[in-house]
Amino acid sequence: IRPSVRLLLSEYVRYALDRAWSYYPANLPAAMLAGKPRNGHIDRNLAIPLEDLQEGWSHSGQVGQEVYGSGCAFVMTTRHYRRLRDGVLCYCDYPLFDFVKKSRGRGQTWSFNIAGTREGRSRIRLIRTDPSRPVLNAALFSHTSRGRKKLTCAQSAEGHLEFSVRGEQHVELRMLPDRKG
Repeated sequence: IRPSVRLLLSEYVRYALDRAWSYYPANLPAAMLAGKPRNGHIDRNLAIPLEDLQEGWSHSGQVGQEVYGSGCAFVMTTRHYRRLRDGVLCYCDYPLFDFVKKSRGRGQTWSFNIAGTREGRSRIRLIRTDPSRPVLNAALFSHTSRGRKKLTCAQSAEGHLEFSVRGEQHVELRMLPDRKG
């Protein structure tokens, strides 16, 4: 695949994660929805996206809800979140592939590839699902033709560990035993 297409698709996936929620009727003001769709009906309580979003003064959902799109939220979740170990999730807004777990010594290691191209930037977050547990102790390394490089880590406002990673890279995530606050 051409690099321009890989970059376009990876960026599309990244922004679709935020944009897709706008297709669910529960996330839209009631005044935006068609009162009587041409096909089917709209049930705001169902997590089924609308078939159509309209612009301007036209009401969305004129075609009803797309039952075949009801699995979209599950697909996005399973493609962008990985359970690393009990109480820890890994999130990446670019597609990941070749995800492999290795256990070594005191910690655990996962290696994976990030889609896209080196021009694109992805975000990887390590999320502690139980905030009462100790602070995560992790390091992320990128592997390039020049060798292995430890990536800088920041803490998000929610307390997650966050890394910024270029696309088209092989990375290694090393988790050590948790540390105290």
